[in-house]
Amino acid sequence: MAVVTRLGRPGVLSGGTALVAALVGVVLAGVDPLSTLAGLGGTGLLAVGLVRRTRPAVTLGATGLGGAVVLGGVAGAGGAAVVGATAAVVLAWTVGQTSVELADHGPTARTARFELTHLGGTSLLLGAAAGIVLAPRLLRVDPSPLGVTLVLVGGVCLTGALLASER
Repeated sequence: MAVVTRLGRPGVLSGGTALVAALVGVVLAGVDPLSTLAGLGGTGLLAVGLVRRTRPAVTLGATGLGGAVVLGGVAGAGGAAVVGATAAVVLAWTVGQTSVELADHGPTARTARFELTHLGGTSLLLGAAAGIVLAPRLLRVDPSPLGVTLVLVGGVCLTGALLASER
């Protein structure tokens, strides 16, 4: 626990994780120059939001990253890469929002345990969702619209959450 206590102000662990997840999303989705540039731009906006502690900038950065995933998918990124990039973008957005929210607790608040719990739970949930989406492909069953339907439902839910966070 010594490493966690040296991180300083609340939200730093979540903010760092958000940036790493954003970069993972860029690596997975950036199969052409346009998707890579969109992803790097989204990561930059996310970083600005984390440094300035503004939720709209974090949301705008995550939206840019989501656009990079779409562009990467259109440009020919594989199914597993698109699903992985989507999970990374959702993780970047949710822990980025958490980082900004925790800044209100003051510089002496102990939030590392909460941040680690939130990160673990979110990662587990996203991993399970990605597994469900990829299962038909990995199990070599007849192509099913299940995976596409789940990705679309997830996209609608993410869009709704992003729009609701702006209110």
